[in-house]
Amino acid sequence: MKKVDYSQIFSKYELDPLRQKIIGNTLIKTLKKNHSQKNTFRIIDIGCGSGSWLKVNFNNLVNYKNIKWFGIDKSKEMLSLAINKISNINWIQASANALPLPSDYFNFAITEFTYHHFENKEVSFKEMYRVIKKKSTLVIRNIEPWKMQDWSLYHFFPGARNSDLERFLKPKILKAILSNIGFTKIEIHFQIIHGNLYETVDEWFKIIKNRTHSQLRIISDEEYQNGIKRISELFLNKKEELEEILSNDISAIIEVNAIK
Repeated sequence: MKKVDYSQIFSKYELDPLRQKIIGNTLIKTLKKNHSQKNTFRIIDIGCGSGSWLKVNFNNLVNYKNIKWFGIDKSKEMLSLAINKISNINWIQASANALPLPSDYFNFAITEFTYHHFENKEVSFKEMYRVIKKKSTLVIRNIEPWKMQDWSLYHFFPGARNSDLERFLKPKILKAILSNIGFTKIEIHFQIIHGNLYETVDEWFKIIKNRTHSQLRIISDEEYQNGIKRISELFLNKKEELEEILSNDISAIIEVNAIK
């Protein structure tokens, strides 16, 4: 399957307002339960991209002392965005398949909207298991394409959904892989979001034309252009119909919490 080359899109990546990340509620719960002023608490974002999750959580948790933050990503271009965004992080360029990190080292690990890019998912999850400490938490957040048949992107670019069904793991398969590796107390939560996540149809169309969604990078140029043509025709001549399609938009987020 075609790989996404982030060196081609990193300059436009953060023009998408949905790239902004949220405060990690699971992280906060973990800190309240396990953080100690005496011992170092290490947090790593695996597949950190442009560093948005680390930035928002670092800034929100400044009152917690003795935290060391790490971000690791395969793309040097994406890491260049992260480094310019915040300096108080240990940035590492490497693949999730071979984390250049010591075993039993981290107290908390997260991988957000990333695992579908991993060359070998099981190996990557094994690496995550290796580098976190006993009783520490791994959080996996991503979209769940099986619950997103009505996602507007899939509506106009159907080949993207076919590819996603190959790139992503069904929840029960993901849970089985984690369990076989040794993770316990595996919890799965879903968030279903209805409607256009962008403020206007115009903003949505602008982001689609930027082609920074990985789904739009792995389909052929021909399918992408065909989809853009369909959207353009509706945008110019039947905007109300396009708005109706977006109002029926469904996005689904899965969060998996697992303990070593």
